[in-house]
Amino acid sequence: ESMMKKPIAKLSLALAVLMLALLAGCAPKPQAKNVPVEEIASKVIPEELKNAMMESDPAFVAEATGLDLGLIEEGKYYDPMMNIRVFTCYIAKVKDASNVETVKTGFEKRLKAQQDAFAQYLPDQYELALKGQVVVEGNYVMLAILEDTPAAVSAFQSLLK
Repeated sequence: ESMMKKPIAKLSLALAVLMLALLAGCAPKPQAKNVPVEEIASKVIPEELKNAMMESDPAFVAEATGLDLGLIEEGKYYDPMMNIRVFTCYIAKVKDASNVETVKTGFEKRLKAQQDAFAQYLPDQYELALKGQVVVEGNYVMLAILEDTPAAVSAFQSLLK
């Protein structure tokens, strides 16, 4: 009789371990760090570019991206000061993770518009526009068309990882 009990004990222990592992798997993923968008902008946009950019009016941003800015908890939007520059940087903390893709798509629309605007216009700015990126880290989305977009992207990622 005692022969029967041992495998069952082992099995129930294995099941208990499995249940715990499954429960742990259901735990919410750790959020990206909570970093103020203002702080991200200050680290991502080089000082010398700040003069070539201005903070955009939310109404313009909503139109340029096709987004309802109500989806965004905190945002900073910089567009070029003059039309001879392509520098653009939008950083948003999205309220709800389910809307991150929507915001990303909106930022991609703005990136594409900047690329199209400079395609026939200023080759050096068009080159920069083509290197523009939209990146996501947790609930944060960034559109960057900067002098050194890869550096901006890695600054964004390292702040939030």
